[in-house]
Amino acid sequence: MQNGWHHFLDLLIGMTDKELRARYKHTFFGFLWMIINPVLQMFVIGFIFQFFIKQPIEHYFHHLFIGLLIWQFFSLSLTKATPSIVFERALIKKATFPRSVIPLSIILSNLVHFGIAFILFLLPVALIGTF
Repeated sequence: MQNGWHHFLDLLIGMTDKELRARYKHTFFGFLWMIINPVLQMFVIGFIFQFFIKQPIEHYFHHLFIGLLIWQFFSLSLTKATPSIVFERALIKKATFPRSVIPLSIILSNLVHFGIAFILFLLPVALIGTF
């Protein structure tokens, strides 16, 4: 039984790695999009919403950035993992493996993105001291 878990984890790690590499394969900035996308969203949304907020919120951009990271993780995981088994039907026909690996690899790759972006969020917050 332990050998089965080892193969499951190896397959999960391999498919997660494939998912991470495929996402940024033909982009100009590559993995930098992991950082650039939430930061740009934070600035655009934060700038627009500052006009609508009557009372200033202390550390508003910190709250906004965390909210965007969590939302991005949730929405990307849901939208990509839901049809993933249908999209990978050719792979399913070729090999026998636990089908749960496919959506789990997508969720895990999004968790890697979330973790990296969260660490990048914590660095300036810790330096500024705005916990």
